[in-house]
Amino acid sequence: MIYENTQTISKNWKRVFLAVCVVFLLGPNVIAGFFASKGVSWILIAAVLVIYFAFIRPFMSATTVVTFEHFEFRFAYGWPRTRLLRSEILSHEITQISGWVGTGIRGVSGGWLWRVWGRSCVEIRKANGKRLVVGTNDPEGLSRALNSYS
Repeated sequence: MIYENTQTISKNWKRVFLAVCVVFLLGPNVIAGFFASKGVSWILIAAVLVIYFAFIRPFMSATTVVTFEHFEFRFAYGWPRTRLLRSEILSHEITQISGWVGTGIRGVSGGWLWRVWGRSCVEIRKANGKRLVVGTNDPEGLSRALNSYS
């Protein structure tokens, strides 16, 4: 392994996401008269927790790995992930993108964006003409790792 870097969102953002989930849990019950139905909406609680752990939490952290054989970017649970053979990578460059583009996995002009947070990215040009834009908090380190080839 040549390079491995894990990027996570800040603890403050994790608290914001948790607070939003709590609002979604308690909000309907408060509006309805604070548990007026003699029971907590267990289905709502389960649904919010499933959404949080299945669709929000995985995108709060990502690991980038470069070996002599492949490049891999994977989110917190190891899935979703993208993997390229090093022979598929034609070129790469460090770039900055707008925060308005979003996070997670997004379609961008000519390819895909995989990003946790931040504006720093490495744009990888693939042999098939597509591009893969990977968000990272260490663009120089990732670029050096992609340059080293044995």
